Amino acid sequence: MVCTVQRHHLDFGSMESRIASMTSIIRNWQELYEQFPRNKRLNVRLKELIDKRKKFLKYLRRWDYKRYEWLLDKLDVVYHPPPNEYRRVTRKDSLCKLTEKYCNDLKEQRLKQYKETLESQQIEFLRDKIKSYVKIREIEAACGVEYSISQELIDDVDVQIQELLEKQKTRKSQE
Repeated sequence: MVCTVQRHHLDFGSMESRIASMTSIIRNWQELYEQFPRNKRLNVRLKELIDKRKKFLKYLRRWDYKRYEWLLDKLDVVYHPPPNEYRRVTRKDSLCKLTEKYCNDLKEQRLKQYKETLESQQIEFLRDKIKSYVKIREIEAACGVEYSISQELIDDVDVQIQELLEKQKTRKSQE
C-alpha cells in the first residue's frame, strides 16, 4: 500500500507515505481487533492511530487538495471534515429540539386537517356563492340599476364546481 503512493523507493517521510503506512497498520489492527474484541490496549492504540491519520489528512487537505484527493482515491479512505462549529449534546438542547419537532408535526397535522375540512366545504360554499350572485342580479334588475355581477362570473363559478366534482370522483375511484 505504501509503495503505491511513494514518490521514490526511499520515500518514507512524506505525508502521503506516512498516511499510507498508518492506513495499512489500521487495517491490520482492525482485523486483529475483530478476532480479539476484548483487547483494550489494541482498541485504544487503534483509536489513537485513526485520530493521528485524521489529523494528517486534515493538514494535507489544507496544504495540497489535489494530492489529498488522489491519496484518498488510492488508499480507498473516506474523510469527513470536522464541523465548523462544535456543539455539545445536552439534555436541554435535545429536549428543545424534540419539542420543536413535535410542535411542527402537530401544526402540520392540524393545518392538513383544516385544509381537508375547507376542501370538503368548498362545493357548498360555491353553490351559496352562485345563489348570492343570482339574488344580487335580481335585486339590481328590480331596481333598474346596471348589473355589477356579470353572467360570465356566475358561469366561471359553475365551472369551478364542475371541476371540483370531477376531482372528487377521481379521488374516490383511486381509493
